[in-house]
Amino acid sequence: MPSIDETATIITADVRIIEETACHYVEPPRHDKIWAACYTDKGAYLAVYGKRNTTYNLVVKPFGSVADARAEYERKVHEKRHVKNYAVVEFGDVLHGNIPSFKLSSADGVISMPGVLRGLEALEAKVKGGLEFVDAQDVKAAAFHCFQLQAEAKLFVELGAATDTQIARVGAYARSIRSEMTVLEL
Repeated sequence: MPSIDETATIITADVRIIEETACHYVEPPRHDKIWAACYTDKGAYLAVYGKRNTTYNLVVKPFGSVADARAEYERKVHEKRHVKNYAVVEFGDVLHGNIPSFKLSSADGVISMPGVLRGLEALEAKVKGGLEFVDAQDVKAAAFHCFQLQAEAKLFVELGAATDTQIARVGAYARSIRSEMTVLEL
């Protein structure tokens, strides 16, 4: 049986995204909503959602069991598709919100706290540079991606796999990115 320290190492291992879905709901002029969710091999469900051009909502539920996380994921996908009439869309489809994949800053679908920090650092550099954005849609996708990275960071906090320094860095990056985003939005 592993010691407590060995267990902590196992828990802090990288997290693999098993499946993810993006959905878009539009009913002009009032509704233009996007939703993206995934579940992981650590038994966690993550979602980012909201009306476009607003502050998004984060959901991080560490179930501890892949079966439970998958059941929550499938329940929410069914609800979005069949109850709320969202359309399933491809990640990155510019016609439907340009929703970035949770895997965007991962290696082969594996996320890690250092990877989340690298993703936030790259996103901050892109936002501060302002020159890499194609249009307003690209700016909005960057804002959504910031919230996805925050959800991933929150998962590592929930798993006890993030140091205080890493948590502070996530907060600093997120504040900096949001500040720059308000300047860039058209």
